[in-house]
Amino acid sequence: SNLSLMLLINSGGLEAALETLDTHTATLYRDGAQTLIHTSSFDFLLSAAERVFAVATHLALSVLIWTAAVRRGSIGYYFLAILLHLLMDSGVLLMQTCIGNIVLTEGAICVLTAVYVLIAVAVWNKKGFGAKAADAPD
Repeated sequence: SNLSLMLLINSGGLEAALETLDTHTATLYRDGAQTLIHTSSFDFLLSAAERVFAVATHLALSVLIWTAAVRRGSIGYYFLAILLHLLMDSGVLLMQTCIGNIVLTEGAICVLTAVYVLIAVAVWNKKGFGAKAADAPD
């Protein structure tokens, strides 16, 4: 894994560990090490940001699924969550395949995530789960 490879690189024990492997496997590890060494810090930062966006997206979609499960007549939110998930996955795939610019792709993910969170907050408040609904007079 990349984590074990990183630890071997940082400890200076990569060459000693590679001596115990067959030639093909050692070559794969050397190539992987070179890739890690030459990857910019910005790329690692983008991958961390992408994980934050993924968690926020899945929480927002979970609100839609939960609403569909607990409120009668809200089954449409279930299908909306599926559609939004499909939009995110296919959009990212198309952007990465056609454009190939990771910064633009992550920017699009950020925008979609923000929209999804706003939708989830609106549904949460509209369906009476939010603090505003609890404070409203009967």
